[in-house]
Amino acid sequence: HRPHLNVIVNLHDLRAGGPGSTVEGQPVPGPVLGALACDSNLHRWIFDAESGKLDYGISTQSISPHLFNAIAVRDRHCRYPGCDRPLHWCEGHHLQWYEDQGPTRPENLALVCSRHHHLLHKKDWKARIEPDATLIVTDPQGRERVSRPPGHLWAAA
Repeated sequence: HRPHLNVIVNLHDLRAGGPGSTVEGQPVPGPVLGALACDSNLHRWIFDAESGKLDYGISTQSISPHLFNAIAVRDRHCRYPGCDRPLHWCEGHHLQWYEDQGPTRPENLALVCSRHHHLLHKKDWKARIEPDATLIVTDPQGRERVSRPPGHLWAAA
C-alpha cells in the first residue's frame, strides 16, 4: 500500500500541466503534480452532481474514508471559527449529533480539532452548517462565531 496524498486540482489544469495544491493549501507545481499523477490512483470529487456515496443517513455513525476526504477538501483544517489547526489534527463532527438522529453526510459534518470537538459536545454549545458550508457556532451565552469554508471548490448542491 502506497502513501496517501490528497492533491486538489481541476481536470483541465491537470491535463494542461497546471498547478494544484494540497488540502492544507501548499502549492504543488505542475511538473510535480504530473509526476505524482503518473503513478497514482486518482479519485474524483464532484461537488455539484451525484457521484460516490457520501450520504449514509443514520445507518452508521462512522465517517467513511470517502466521506472524510470530501469534507477534508471542503474544510481543509479545523473549521472552528478562528482555529487553523491542520487537517491531520482533525476529526469529523456530527453537527446534529448522531444520538439525536443526525445523518452522516457532508451537510451535517465539519472537521474540527480534538479540542474544539470536545467543546462542541459540552452543554449548550451548538453548531450548524449553512448550504454554502459556512459554519456557525453558538456558545452558551448565545454569541455566534462564523467560519467560512476556505476551499473555493465547494458549492451548495
